[in-house]
Order: sequence, then structure tokens, then C-alpha cells
Amino acid sequence: MPKKSPNFSTIQLNPETSTITYFFHDDSRLLVELASGNPLFTRHLSNRRKDSNSHAARFKKDLISTELFNNRLYMKLKGGVAYEHMLDEIPVDKRLPASIIESIKKSGENNGENECQIFVGHLFPNHYKISIDKASYSLVQPHPEQPTFRAKVEFEVKNNLFIASLWSTEHPMDMNSRLALVNDAVQGWLDVMAFSSGFFYFASISAAISIDNEILFEYPNIKTTKDETDQWLSDYKFFINPMKNDKSWYIGYAIRDMKLAALYPRDIGFYCRRALESLTHHIGFIKNLQSANAKKRRWEELVGVIDMDDDTFTEIKSIGGDERHGDNKGTSTEQQRRFITQTRGAIINYIIWLN
Repeated sequence: MPKKSPNFSTIQLNPETSTITYFFHDDSRLLVELASGNPLFTRHLSNRRKDSNSHAARFKKDLISTELFNNRLYMKLKGGVAYEHMLDEIPVDKRLPASIIESIKKSGENNGENECQIFVGHLFPNHYKISIDKASYSLVQPHPEQPTFRAKVEFEVKNNLFIASLWSTEHPMDMNSRLALVNDAVQGWLDVMAFSSGFFYFASISAAISIDNEILFEYPNIKTTKDETDQWLSDYKFFINPMKNDKSWYIGYAIRDMKLAALYPRDIGFYCRRALESLTHHIGFIKNLQSANAKKRRWEELVGVIDMDDDTFTEIKSIGGDERHGDNKGTSTEQQRRFITQTRGAIINYIIWLN
């Protein structure tokens, strides 16, 4: 059984130096390097000197390693003792050191950019540490009714912690769209690394911070009641039942493409179209419309089941068809939201029809 939890008052992550600082209630602190998990030094904040009797100093003597993985903090101590904390279960100061903020501001001024938000997160899996020097991704998105949207994402990775800055022209863009844009930019670079190395990483954003170092958004630790958990299990069984039938992999393809559409919003038309097309093959199997000449009939049968808006359905088929052939003209944030919402609804309606 683990000992009583360490007496933290708060902890602070520093993506720039890849360190974590434990602050204790007696005003002492312990700095730990995440790359090695080794404690570096302790300091008593009140007198700025080492204190062998402080909580931090006593904790340092027993601490063997510290690891951050999947929003959980793991600590191993002497005697086989281990602690595990969700980062949202203990106070975490996710604001960034002033030096990072000033560096980002200076970079934006040099580039003539105006609006900025900062995003911090982690790369998974955590078994292999990687670092990426400053990389950038630029986006120019024409809009028929508004000024052209321009954005630039700059980021760097140190030992699987990343910090990204999103500079953009003034444009009505909600937080979910910004998160998708930054995640898409970082993930794009990781995919290039995976292509060359054969090992895949995934980016996970944990917080968004303003240029004034105020927390704008952070993923919560979801706590559920028993009734909510029971409802989720009921929903899961409802969706999983069709996966037990013949040709069920077509439904699996459609659901997987929804995940890919969320991960890669630049290609959302392609993934939404392919999800719908997978359903046409499934309904073709059910209604014995599997021949090459029955393609049009399969689409007609699907449309009669999924109850999708005609204009959105036509857009997805057209834009997704172009993207499938390598011609990606881009989609607006409004189109992205509409495509993924209605395609998800179409899959749900199809599963309801099957059940």
C-alpha cells in the first residue's frame, strides 16, 4: 500500500527546461528533471537556502524517479513505495515562466503578427523521449464572405513536452477550432518523423494560455456518477452490437474515420466521405447490392437511412472526392464543424436503423 500522499501545495511544469517543481506546504521546493526523473536540488523559498529538515529535502532522500505520462504523475520512492496522481487532482500551476512568454512575444513582433495564444501538451507514448527544435506551420485559408484567414503555428518539443504558439489574423474562431489547428500542425510534423523512423507519436494538448499568461482552457479531469457510468456502458453496448454482425468492419472503418477527421481537420472532407462510403458497402451487403454497377443504388439506399442535410451531403461528396484525388482546397471552420457533426449523426442513425 502506498504511503500518505506527499504534502504538496502545488506543482509547476516547465516545458522549456523539461522540469517539474514540487512546492511543499512548509515553503520548500524540489526541482526534478523529467528526462531522467532525477531530483536536481531543493530550496527553501523563505530564506533561499538549502534546508535539510524541509519537506522537500526529506522527500528528495526517498525519491527514485518521477515520470509524467497520459496526464498522470508517477513517483517511485525507496522501499517499493509508489505514488500516482492525476494532474487535475493536485494543484498545478500551468502558467509559463516569464522568459518563455517574452520569447514568444518577441518572435511575434519580429514576424508582424498580431493575435496569439499558447498551447502546452505532451507526446505519447512516453517510453521514448524526443526533442524537436523550433518548427513552424503556416495556413492561408480563403473565405468567400470574410477576409482571408492567415495563421502560423510555431512549436518546439523537449523530452515529450511541447509548447506551441498560434499567431493569427483577427478572425472569429472558437477554442475548439484553435485546438484542432494546433494539434493538426504538431501532429503533421510527428507524422513526418514517423514516416522516416517507423515509430508513431501522438500529440495531446493539456492547456491553452494567453499571451498575458492567463489560463484560457485546460482539459478537466472527468468525474462521473454511477448513473452516468451506467448510461455510458449502455450506450457502448448499443454501438458495439452491430460490430458483432457480418461485414461489421465497414462500420468500424466509418467510426475510425471520425477519429481521423478530428485529428486531421485539414482532410475532414476526405475522412467524412470515406466514412459514409464505408456505410454504403455495409448497406450494399445487407440489401444484396454488391456489384460494381450498383454503386449509385447503394448511395441512394444509404441516403434514405441516415437523414443527412442534402447540401452538406453534396459538399462532403464533392470536397471529399477532390481530397481523395490529392486536390485539397481547404475547408472553413464552419464546414469542418458541420461535416464532422452531421457525419457522426449519420453513423448513429445508421446504427439505430441496424438495431
